[in-house]
Amino acid sequence: QPPAGALGPRSPGLGDNGTGFPPDTDGAVGPNHLVIALNSQVEIQTRAGVVLSTVDELTFWGGLGVDSVLDPRVVYDPYGQHWIMSAGADAATSASSILLAVSQTSDPTASWDLYRITADPAGQAWADFPILGFNENWIVVTVNLFTISGNFFQHSDIYAFSKANLYAGGAGQYTE
Repeated sequence: QPPAGALGPRSPGLGDNGTGFPPDTDGAVGPNHLVIALNSQVEIQTRAGVVLSTVDELTFWGGLGVDSVLDPRVVYDPYGQHWIMSAGADAATSASSILLAVSQTSDPTASWDLYRITADPAGQAWADFPILGFNENWIVVTVNLFTISGNFFQHSDIYAFSKANLYAGGAGQYTE
């Protein structure tokens, strides 16, 4: 038995099913679970490596009306005891969006609140490479915006969300 707080025996993690290239692997460890995200799938395991659920990314983000998901990021907030996940959606299209999910509890197998933010309301740029972070008060996602026509870098955007609002299942208001 591993010491308290340690991971169990080596786990193979989540294998790439070959449907998203590159797989863009990411994952986080919480008190009782591992959450692993790829461009293709999201898997939840116990810390001992027992698989509890595996769903494709479009199923996880179901209901938000996205056609593709890219660059997932997942973290566990030990202070607020919630899981946070971000991703980009619908790359290189006018429907490009930033996705954000927050677990309703410390249990990632329970319900999540999902949010979708249009990357460019004018429909001229798409969001790539979202990076996720948090502190005591904020959850922040940064993205690089590229033109849809020609794929030229335009600028980076920063989205700051009230952590208290998101953890309470709020509307997901943000400052850009």
